[in-house]
Amino acid sequence: ELLSRQGMRVEAVPTSFDAISRFIDEPAEVVGLGLGGLETRELELVSTLAKEDPRPRILVTFPSPRRAMAVEALRLGADAYAMEPFYPDEVVALVRGLRGDTQPERPGAALARLAAEVAHTINNPLQVLTFLMAKDKVTKKEVMDTVPPNVERIRKVVAALRDFAKLPAGAPDTHDAQPLVEAAAEQAGFLVEAKPVPPARLHPGNFTEALREMCAAIRARVGADAQPTIELAPDSGAAVVRAGTPRDAFADEALGDLLDLPFVVKRDKEIVPSFARARLLLEGMGGSLSVEHRGETFLVVARVPLAALAAERAAA
Repeated sequence: ELLSRQGMRVEAVPTSFDAISRFIDEPAEVVGLGLGGLETRELELVSTLAKEDPRPRILVTFPSPRRAMAVEALRLGADAYAMEPFYPDEVVALVRGLRGDTQPERPGAALARLAAEVAHTINNPLQVLTFLMAKDKVTKKEVMDTVPPNVERIRKVVAALRDFAKLPAGAPDTHDAQPLVEAAAEQAGFLVEAKPVPPARLHPGNFTEALREMCAAIRARVGADAQPTIELAPDSGAAVVRAGTPRDAFADEALGDLLDLPFVVKRDKEIVPSFARARLLLEGMGGSLSVEHRGETFLVVARVPLAALAAERAAA
């Protein structure tokens, strides 16, 4: 049914004998075998089909406890496998690949499949737990003791990805940055040092959200008792927001990860926010965000263009 909806002609048979007989009468490009109901001796079907002329491409599917059979099937000539319960698009992609379907993918299709596969894996934990608890050396209590902290980590990862994906739209316009910076700093418990700044070219909602992301990432590392300072000042045609913290707050983190990853997983497996979403929000307004080590200080710098400079560039 799944493959038929993709425009493929598909025929299902109940037994390995029927499969051989049907294949001899009408060879197929791809033969799919479900190992869940097969006996070990019936794996001979794989080697038999692999010797047929024309040779089909062979796809096996299996539940996790049957992994050894899947490995044996590959040894005997199978070309690909999928673990059950499989994600539908995974099987469609495998069959298309086995058929040599070179139809170009739409932009982002690979990322969409990856996201769907992650969701499938997260939402299918019971199979894994059942498999682990069936092992003699792993007691039910030992397995179940690991569940709550790992479920909590999954929840935090999903929440971080969901928040990261919420990039609001909105065209920038001329606004005063100072009240927005002061409001975001007050909400985050940061001190503010502001110099007079000409009107900037920004979207107030997105600019405020970027500042909140900055503050949240810093707060996660300096602790609740610290009171970092945010500075606002004009610099080279931009309204610049600088936040400095002790360097050791970010000592074990790569600057590239902070700017590019949706979140950072610390060595103790704690999930903490990065500056990637703030960077994307600022870049959407023609601004930028950078992070750097300067002596014993870790410096976060956000920029949005001044309205006058933006107007000059537009005229040019």
